[in-house]
Amino acid sequence: MWITGAVDVPDDLITSLEEGNLVIFVGAGASMDDPSGLPNFNTLADLIASSHSTKTRGTRPADQFLSDLRDDGVDVHTHAATVIAAPTSLPNRNHAALAEIAASGPAPRIVTTNYDMHLSQAATGLGREFLVYAAPALPLGHDFDGIVHVHGALSGAPKALVLTDADFGRAYLTEGWAARFLNDLFRRYVVLFVGYSHEDVVMTYLARGLHGSQPRFALVSAADQHDWRRLGITPIIYPSSGHDHSALTDLLEEWARRAKMGALDHTERVRQLVSGRPPLSPVENDYLLRVIRTEVGARAFERNAGREWLAWIASSELFAESVTASGRVGASAGLMITWFVRHFATETEGLAEGLQAIRQFDQMALGDTFVTALLTTLAATDSSDRTVAGAWLSALSQRIRTDTSNTLQYQLRGLTFPEDSDVAAILLDVLLTPRVTLDEPFRLFEPDRARLPRAEIVWVPDEYWLREFWNSLATEQARELFADAANRALILAYSLLNAHGGPNASDGAAWWRPAIEPHEQNGDSLVDILIDSLRDRADRVGGSEGAEALQSSWWSTGHKLFRRLSVYLEGVRTDHDADARVAWLLRQSLIHDFDVKHEVFWLLGRNAAEISASTSANLIDAALARPSFGAVDVDGRHRQYAIYNLLTWLEQHAPGMPGLADASESIKAANPDFLPREHPDFDVYMTTGTWEDRPPAPLDDFRSRVQDDAEAALEWLQSQNYSSTDFDAVSSDGAARLVSGLAKESPRLVVRLWHTAVAQGDQPVDVRAAILDGWNAAELDGDAWREVIGALSTATTTDQQDRSLARLLQTAVAESQPDDAIAERATTIAEALVQSRAAAYATSAESSLMLGLNSWPGTIAQMWTTFFSRLWSANRDAWRGIPDQYHDAILAITLAVDETAKATHPVLAAEVYFLFAADEDFTTRHLIPLFDPASNPHTVLGVWDAYTHGPRLNDRMIAAGFLDVLLRGAPVAEQLPKHLFNNYCSLLVSALLYGGIAEDQRSVAIRSIFTGSSALRETVVELLVAKLTEFDYGDSAGAWDTWVAQLVAARAGGSPSPIAETEKARWNAIYAAIPDRADEVSLALELLAGPFSLRLPPSSYARLEALARTHPRATHRFLKHSLISCAAADGFSLSRLEETVRLLVAALGTNELRPIVDRLVGLGAHEAESWLSP
Repeated sequence: MWITGAVDVPDDLITSLEEGNLVIFVGAGASMDDPSGLPNFNTLADLIASSHSTKTRGTRPADQFLSDLRDDGVDVHTHAATVIAAPTSLPNRNHAALAEIAASGPAPRIVTTNYDMHLSQAATGLGREFLVYAAPALPLGHDFDGIVHVHGALSGAPKALVLTDADFGRAYLTEGWAARFLNDLFRRYVVLFVGYSHEDVVMTYLARGLHGSQPRFALVSAADQHDWRRLGITPIIYPSSGHDHSALTDLLEEWARRAKMGALDHTERVRQLVSGRPPLSPVENDYLLRVIRTEVGARAFERNAGREWLAWIASSELFAESVTASGRVGASAGLMITWFVRHFATETEGLAEGLQAIRQFDQMALGDTFVTALLTTLAATDSSDRTVAGAWLSALSQRIRTDTSNTLQYQLRGLTFPEDSDVAAILLDVLLTPRVTLDEPFRLFEPDRARLPRAEIVWVPDEYWLREFWNSLATEQARELFADAANRALILAYSLLNAHGGPNASDGAAWWRPAIEPHEQNGDSLVDILIDSLRDRADRVGGSEGAEALQSSWWSTGHKLFRRLSVYLEGVRTDHDADARVAWLLRQSLIHDFDVKHEVFWLLGRNAAEISASTSANLIDAALARPSFGAVDVDGRHRQYAIYNLLTWLEQHAPGMPGLADASESIKAANPDFLPREHPDFDVYMTTGTWEDRPPAPLDDFRSRVQDDAEAALEWLQSQNYSSTDFDAVSSDGAARLVSGLAKESPRLVVRLWHTAVAQGDQPVDVRAAILDGWNAAELDGDAWREVIGALSTATTTDQQDRSLARLLQTAVAESQPDDAIAERATTIAEALVQSRAAAYATSAESSLMLGLNSWPGTIAQMWTTFFSRLWSANRDAWRGIPDQYHDAILAITLAVDETAKATHPVLAAEVYFLFAADEDFTTRHLIPLFDPASNPHTVLGVWDAYTHGPRLNDRMIAAGFLDVLLRGAPVAEQLPKHLFNNYCSLLVSALLYGGIAEDQRSVAIRSIFTGSSALRETVVELLVAKLTEFDYGDSAGAWDTWVAQLVAARAGGSPSPIAETEKARWNAIYAAIPDRADEVSLALELLAGPFSLRLPPSSYARLEALARTHPRATHRFLKHSLISCAAADGFSLSRLEETVRLLVAALGTNELRPIVDRLVGLGAHEAESWLSP
């Protein structure tokens, strides 16, 4: 890439800088120009010698010469530091440009063998602060940022400067710290050498570290370009004359200027360039080619370049990628596609140039995104001139046959005939190209045989749009064109299916189209539309000259659907009378051809009454010809019924046909059990209706039976013939509904049936389960409750009955109608149920909460909480906690480790807030430990699942130790669904924010949270900010003053754990949450250096606007640092900042806000440039 007219810098080098993968390696040459004026290494040695020795260096290497001087007692290190630290030596243009270039990347990385501090001074002068390292304290070579003085620096002690050959030996050999650093660096980073000569003594030492596979480059003068490649370094040549290296400085400054260009600068530069016409200078050309690969540059090109730029862009790699990419394209390529289709696919002007531009690409290589965008534009263009659409569709016809989008269907709208016939033909051929998808084979009849995957035909268009188009066709020409396309599509579909599975492949088109003629059984699928168009063709052909040819062509395909169409066409031919039509059926041997059965019956139904006696005789003979059903028709019944069915049809439509009655009577006599079908012409006929289980008797009859003799009634009920397959027969489910109905209506009457069922058993009808269901649905009075509870006390239950029994016991405790004695008896039954049935209980796969709600152990647990609530309400003044006599019962489900615990523990956990209020001591000792993963690994996940559906916490629970288990439960909570994990984190935030928590407890909680997982930390921060946003301003400021500010500062320092960018972004949202501390918060967040949060609620944007009015400086500071730290964003979120930015512009001026707007544009808020205007 030509940065200046004199220097071509490799694209890979610039990309490495932009990606944060470049190290700039700076030598003495960078510090020789004024006002630095420092010597190179050889001259430095000569200067030291001339001032402190009579020796001269001659041709000796400078490091060896300096060793000799040192051996002669010269303090070479101090003298060297004195020369380099000359007060007249200041940073020069090279230093400023290099610092600016380095700072433009994601992380500045400069390594230098110079001892001066001019690079860091230049950075400071530009408002940049780089980390500085000096030998021997070097960072890791594979992971660092800042400036590294690999041979020491003036900021350290003079003796640390690497000058003599002994110093170099320690650095690169004996101690090796420089070699290790450089070895890792050259393996990890691309390197650019600036200010070196390949003859430099320093380069001989650096060469020892030049290992690794990363590319290395050097900016060198034309006179010094030799021997660099021997070191594995690619020279980048700049022109020079003698000691004039100004071309290097010009290059660095221009590169720095480009590197610091913001989005607004690039937008304006592109706008300027494309306002003219190509060609461009090499520098402008390379710049534009590179910048349009960014979204900002591509958008500026898309908005400002005219058609005259097509030839230029069409020759670029970006255009080729845009047009040919097979998958999704990037933002830049997408914008190039938008530009192209807008200029060359909407009007005739530019059409020729557009088509010429894509000639360079093979049609099949055109990308999906390009083709889709082009077709979408064509479909959306409302123009009576179809020249553009026709030209593009013709040019792309082969490519778009492979397109699976349905964009083209919208192009059907507005077509007129005959003007658009050619366009319509192309569209229909493309849209109606069938495609095959493979599915699991049917294995019903051959389960042990490997079969090919089942082929299914898939059609691209939506049937709605195709039906709309078909219905809009008013002319015969247009309908014929559609029928031609439908004909070709269906034949191709048959070919695809047959090629996959052979000639006997499944014929879905024929099978699922019940009738060719209009019929209520037909559907409205795309295939139906195609068949309708072919039927319409048959109706239009009628008795014309083309009828015979059309019928012959359909018949000759051999495909079932087309043979059916042939039969239909025969039925509507006006050049044939009834005898001719039936005779055609007979000649084709179709009377018992089941592939065309419905159409044969349809034709006979319309013509049989009008045929002659001789044709009637031939028809009856053919009907009696015993059709073949193959091996499945072992006893010939299928053949006999087929004959009976056809004769029945003929009797319905031609009752007077000679010989028909005798033939029909003969077949009926031989098969007296045959009955006529409702629809003889169909083998399958679809109807809709409802079905429900039938009871064995009406409710009134059954009530009478039970009243007369409960035992006899039960025997009668269980002796019925219940069927699970016959829809008209009575079923056991129907019988159970009958019992439930009686139990609901007459609960006390059914008590007798309960006792009988206990004695006789529950097969085949589960009578007791049905009774329990009925009692659960009944409104029981006191007497009924006493009888029911009494009955329940006398027998054990089964798995199917346990759930209903538990529900009834829960109701007995919950309702006010049963007295306390009944409720007491219900708890006794519940206790017995747990003791007798717990071992047999098996859990289902339901979630923990649903298990608690829908299982009998869970219902019993609910019963106990309801019972305690009842007792507490009745004894408020005397309440001292859960009475001792119930401890054993509640402990039986609390301490259980069997399967019932999976249902009971979640119920108790969901009610822990109530239970703690009811009995602090009992709950603390027995229920709170259920939340601790260490003491309850068996059901702890279900416990937290249930609790976090509606978690509640108070100060006394915190004091009792619940905060401790809350914190220990974090790893378990993270396994919950996201909304429940959020509830858990919200509870943590509430504990931190509200009263009742001591400072030491808060400190422990914060350390636990912020040494936990990233998901925990980030969710807590997000919810903390949300809660602070809900607070009154004073309350949020109080929280900030008390502990939040300290926490933000700790997180900025990476305490108590390293902080990720995602967490920083969530912290940044706190600025709008604490308006009364705007200045403090903005400063604290600046230290945090996090990206702008894209998760701000809408109310926060309104708060930012208010803060822009009241605290413009703080708001400016907040936006500046957070947007600079933002690596990516979405334009929609950032567009909400418009009013805030406009307010800041009004308060602080355009120049102050320009860097912020520049960053906004770069992040995707493409309209932000206009926010700078009043």
